[in-house]
Amino acid sequence: MADGWAGGVYNSALHVPWYSRETEMAKTLSRTISGTASEEIAERVCKAAKIEDRTTSQIVVSAVDLYTRLPAEAHIALRRIELLGGPGEMERAIVAFGRDILRYQFDAARDSVAASMSKSMQIGGLAGLESDSDFLSAASAAVARATARTGRRSGARIGR
Repeated sequence: MADGWAGGVYNSALHVPWYSRETEMAKTLSRTISGTASEEIAERVCKAAKIEDRTTSQIVVSAVDLYTRLPAEAHIALRRIELLGGPGEMERAIVAFGRDILRYQFDAARDSVAASMSKSMQIGGLAGLESDSDFLSAASAAVARATARTGRRSGARIGR
C-alpha cells in the first residue's frame, strides 16, 4: 500500500509522503514516538488513512493530538467507561462524542456563513437577534433605511 503498511507491518520503503499543515509543522520540530497496537487498531488506522488520503503516521499523530488535548477528567471518564460500562457503552460514548464534534462543525459553518452574509449584505447587528420578531423588526428597519436612501417606496404599483 502507498501508506507504508503491508500486511499489518510497516515498511518505510512503501511510505509516500502527504503534504499538509501537519507535515509542514513536523518538519520544524518533531520527535518519534511509538507504541504497539492490536491488529484491529492497526487495521482501523490503515482504513482511516486510505479514506482520508493520509499516511498512517498522520492518523496516529492526529489521534494522539486529540487525546492529549482532552482534559484529564475526560481521560479518567474514558477509562471508567471501559471498566464499568456494559459491552456497548464505549461504542455509545464514541458515537455521542462524534455527534458533538459534528454539531460543533455545523455551528462553526453556520456562524461563518452568517458572518460572511452579514458582511456582504452590510447588515450588522444580527448576533443580537433572538426571536422572529427581532428579525422582522431589523428587516423592516433595513428596508426603511434603503427606501430613505433611494427615495423610492417599497411595493409594486397596481392598476397602472
